[in-house]
Amino acid sequence: MQTTDSQEIFDVLHNIFRKKKWLIIGAIMVVLVPIFIYNETASPIYEANTMLVSEEFDNPVPGYDYDVSREIRFSNQLVEIQSYSFALDIVRVLPREILDKFSIPDSTMSEEEQMDYIVSKIQKNISAFPVRGSNVVRISFQYKNPLVCKMVANAAAEVIQKRKSEIKQEGVAGLRAFIEGQLERYKGRLDSSESAMRTFKEQNRITSSIDREAEELMRRLTEAEVLYNAVKTDQGSAQNRLYALQNKLAEQKSTLIPSVTDLGSSWALKLKERLVELNLQYMNLKVQGYAEDHPKMLDLKTKMEQVRSDLTDKASKLAQSETSLDPLAQMEKFVQESVNLQIELESLKAREKALKSIIDGYNAKLGTMPTKEFALARLTREEEVNRKIYNMLKEKLEEARINEAEQYNTIRIIDKAQLPENPISPRKKLNLVIGVLLGLVLGIAIAFVTELRNNTVKSPSEIERLTQWPVVAMIPNIQDYAKGKFRKTPSGGNENSDTERTYRALFSSLEPNTPIAEAYRMLRTNLQFNGLGRDYKTLLVTSIAPGDGKTTTLTNLAVSFAAFGNKTLILDADLRIPVMHKFFGLEREMGVSDLLEALDDLDNMISQAKGREAETNRVFRQEVEEKLKVNVAALEDNNSMPEESAGAESASETSPIVEGSNGAPESEETSNLPLPVGNKTLKGLRDIFNDAIKNTGVPNLSFVSSGRKMQNPEGMISTRPMPVILQRFKHRFNTILIDSAPLLLVNDTLLLAGIVDAVLIVLDARKCDREMLLKAKKMMQSSKANVVGVVLNNYEVHGSYKNYYTSYYSEK
Repeated sequence: MQTTDSQEIFDVLHNIFRKKKWLIIGAIMVVLVPIFIYNETASPIYEANTMLVSEEFDNPVPGYDYDVSREIRFSNQLVEIQSYSFALDIVRVLPREILDKFSIPDSTMSEEEQMDYIVSKIQKNISAFPVRGSNVVRISFQYKNPLVCKMVANAAAEVIQKRKSEIKQEGVAGLRAFIEGQLERYKGRLDSSESAMRTFKEQNRITSSIDREAEELMRRLTEAEVLYNAVKTDQGSAQNRLYALQNKLAEQKSTLIPSVTDLGSSWALKLKERLVELNLQYMNLKVQGYAEDHPKMLDLKTKMEQVRSDLTDKASKLAQSETSLDPLAQMEKFVQESVNLQIELESLKAREKALKSIIDGYNAKLGTMPTKEFALARLTREEEVNRKIYNMLKEKLEEARINEAEQYNTIRIIDKAQLPENPISPRKKLNLVIGVLLGLVLGIAIAFVTELRNNTVKSPSEIERLTQWPVVAMIPNIQDYAKGKFRKTPSGGNENSDTERTYRALFSSLEPNTPIAEAYRMLRTNLQFNGLGRDYKTLLVTSIAPGDGKTTTLTNLAVSFAAFGNKTLILDADLRIPVMHKFFGLEREMGVSDLLEALDDLDNMISQAKGREAETNRVFRQEVEEKLKVNVAALEDNNSMPEESAGAESASETSPIVEGSNGAPESEETSNLPLPVGNKTLKGLRDIFNDAIKNTGVPNLSFVSSGRKMQNPEGMISTRPMPVILQRFKHRFNTILIDSAPLLLVNDTLLLAGIVDAVLIVLDARKCDREMLLKAKKMMQSSKANVVGVVLNNYEVHGSYKNYYTSYYSEK
């Protein structure tokens, strides 16, 4: 069942495409025309591309490492490339001759307005895309001038390199400026301390150094002060790094990072106190000369790191809770780095406090020394401290200058933009393909809509489903196989309509080696299997509308039966507009209508005689019944006519018929009755039957025309003579094919359908209306007609089957 439904759906779809192919092609052409015009008239657009790679994402400020994800950095770069300021920087580096190639819409615009227009144009047409799975960015620029595309793309790469370099130099320059300021400060201190030392020694005529104890005390004090000043320097550097990070974060969120030093919770205070205590112990040991790898020093380092870690974790959790509403989860990394810097500052403050305490202790010890020794020790200490700090700052300044002068850029150009040769727009081939697809979709949609509005039957399976009548044959269109015999006239008809009708009617005889002739032979075989010629003899061939091809189907079917050796009779029962006699070049007179009138006259004579007296009627009825028996026997074929004549003469001898006073034949027993039945009447009926049967020129095929025109054919068909005529011909022919008017036009066909043995309905496959078909089915059911099948005429054979069929019969 599922396979049948699928096949039916496929047939419906195939029929739609087959019948509406020109509609679909027209829709495609309608869509393609404007696309073609656009392809030919649109200005070409070119595109130039340059490829950049980011080697690393390092911190612009040395010594400060914070992590930024590749995705965030890429997103920042892409947004930056498409910004107005970036486009403005591109305009600033482009040569004037390139700027002049931009199309300015209004020549009256000022220089500033023109520059603003060019900047907007570049911002609109430039784009950047990351290459998946890499640190590569592709910058593209589209414009109608290929040279402008190339220059703008390359300028964009240069601008982004320059911007990255400036960011790095800005961070290094800030650190260098801080170190230079400190260096100038300590240079002055060093000069001042050296001058004071020299003056003191000259005034007091001191040539030797201080004693050993004082020297050791001075050494430790000097070391402590050097460490103290180094801590102060690191503290300033960390403060600058934190300031740089906060400026970066301020671009995205002004109040993102909480300050650890502002926390007033008890846990923060305890941790900071513990950190100060550990730093004090550490600095005391360091001043005393303990090595960095001494167990006590290592233990203190471990404890300080643990305190820093605890403070960092708690501060990070607090910062994370405050930024949990931020949709950018990546911002937590900035928060983490900020917290680390603040913890570092707290640690440096703890060291500063510890060293300050140590320095104060040593200064107190120095105060107990003699005045001159104390003054000398103090001056010596100041000179040594200032010299060490000055040398340290000079080293850091040189490092900062080296970093600032370094030209290495983290952005490297992989491929420079080249001059584009072919435009990217309009994409003519792609536009045409899209146009074909859109036209195809539009055409199919229109075809489906029109097909849904079309009430015709789509397939043989649909006919069988609607009517429960089997489709016994599908006849192709004769015009497809007429081999150009009939040319169309300007008016739309054929040059010789009668000749064409005859050709169509006898096609299976004139063109036996064609698919159409084979289709009629298959129809004959199917009807024979169904019992025609064996179980029943009379077959009414009709249609539901004019032009369905019932007459052509009937004649070709009759030719097929005759060629098979069956004695076949064609009976033209279309008494209103008969045309079949023209197919065979015969006259229409002396046919079915004449037989009907003759038998009807006889029946009327009998009916008139029934008005006699009862006894007379009884005698008359016996006479009439006897005469009717003789009448039926007299209507045998010509071969039995001598026996009939003998029987008639015998009957005359038994009951001689004489001519009465009115000239009508009378028997001796009923000479007093004006009975109009006798040998002359029977001979007239026999002659009418014999004259009605005409030779067609086709072996085994006879024809009975419709006869002369009748006033009331419906009334004649509904009377008793029609069954008598059919019964008479059944004795002489194996198969009787009856042509009639279309079923839905006149009532004659419906009356005939109830008289004949079987009915064959011919439908035009191109225009069979569903409602008309259902109405025909209802009429057949009401007349209790035996519909043996349906013939689909003008059925279009398509696909590989058609090619096979055509080639097969062309070889024959």
